[in-house]
Amino acid sequence: MADAFGAPLHYIRGNHDVGSAWGHSEREHLPEPMPDGRIVEECGIRMLGFSGSPRYNERGMQVGSIGMWTKVLRAWSGAQRARPVLVVTHAPPRDVNDDQDRAHRGFTAFRWLADRLEPPLWIHGHTALIRRGIDDRTARLNGTLFYNCTGATLVELLPPDADG
Repeated sequence: MADAFGAPLHYIRGNHDVGSAWGHSEREHLPEPMPDGRIVEECGIRMLGFSGSPRYNERGMQVGSIGMWTKVLRAWSGAQRARPVLVVTHAPPRDVNDDQDRAHRGFTAFRWLADRLEPPLWIHGHTALIRRGIDDRTARLNGTLFYNCTGATLVELLPPDADG
């Protein structure tokens, strides 16, 4: 898609993005994923990303609650100074577009971060839309729109205007 639209590609990894397909030579045409908890800027849009899902077994790219709290708290000071316009995570924040089963509950650390940063847009995946309906992708909390982009979603972002 990035090649077709001549657009930059930034991404985070999900719980199934592991194994031999993620070796360097197999993904030579992909840039590195966004670094967890570091602001990345593209065309004036500040983005913050976190890969992985909550730990529910010993397979895949999963992060325990303490591990994600560590990443979020490390990211907090930098994100506070250069507030992101967009947050991209594989898993959702707790109680925002998440499910109640252990594998698909959101991270409490993300909810904490969302409450403090209030970015305009937070995009996530991981939770199945079939459990809630294809039209139930969004939630609003404070000043943030949370969007479940599970499946295929094209989101066009424009650089902020002079007022931010």
